[in-house]
Amino acid sequence: MSKKDGDYSDYISYTSNVLLILALFSGFTFASITILITQVPDPSQTLIQVTLFFLTVFLNIFLFASFYSIGCILHSVEDIPPATRGLGYRKAVNPLIVASFHLWGVAIMLMFLSWNLIYLTVASAILYVLFNVSGFVIVTKPNLEHLRKVRSRRKHSM
Repeated sequence: MSKKDGDYSDYISYTSNVLLILALFSGFTFASITILITQVPDPSQTLIQVTLFFLTVFLNIFLFASFYSIGCILHSVEDIPPATRGLGYRKAVNPLIVASFHLWGVAIMLMFLSWNLIYLTVASAILYVLFNVSGFVIVTKPNLEHLRKVRSRRKHSM
């Protein structure tokens, strides 16, 4: 946390709880999509595809909000614990976290494609691209700029 800005522990605690709830909702929504597509006799029915798309929209919203919450927590933390600096966390784990958010959307599209739901796959792909581009612009890009500023301050203070 920034020493000059104050104590953000309450905010980080709140955001962490929101993140847990969003993760729970994401898992529930993913499971709902999986169960619905596998248990319905004919998933190509229009009502079923509309329902699947509706659930896909919710899943993307929950994942985006989770990604945004992680970014909010990152803005509250300026000092990296010494134990994690040498572990390659920034170079190994952070890309895996980002990739996991992206792969959830790909998994949904592959499920729809495996059931030959072409229009639903295309609609989900468009939604996937919109959410990922907005995630890069709203979350990733500002966080990278913030990290650069923190690193440059750290270098100048040493």
